[in-house]
Amino acid sequence: MDIRLRIAALRISYLYLIYELLLLRITATRWQNVYFPMTQDFKDRQFQVYDPEFV
Repeated sequence: MDIRLRIAALRISYLYLIYELLLLRITATRWQNVYFPMTQDFKDRQFQVYDPEFV
């Protein structure tokens, strides 16, 4: 019985690890989807600073 509980605990821990890695991957993908267009926007503008008086 102790072996069955240990195997079940290992399965749960492996599932939890896979779940955490998937969440991390989804979060990283969403972060890249936000970050890369933002940096591209800055590159297109060449870091121009707009003065409110001239706009």
